[in-house]
Amino acid sequence: MTLEYFSQRALNLLCMGVLHRERLLKVYRTLKAYEAGAVSAREMEATLDCYEPMG
Repeated sequence: MTLEYFSQRALNLLCMGVLHRERLLKVYRTLKAYEAGAVSAREMEATLDCYEPMG
């Protein structure tokens, strides 16, 4: 998975109104860590998955 893919998913969550304050900050920090190579794709995926709306 690519940085572009994860960025788009994060943007979609933001547009859906799922990411607020602390959540947005956590996703942003994880995304920046992924960009720097400090976080794996699996960890980035897990971070975004926990905010995906169910249903």
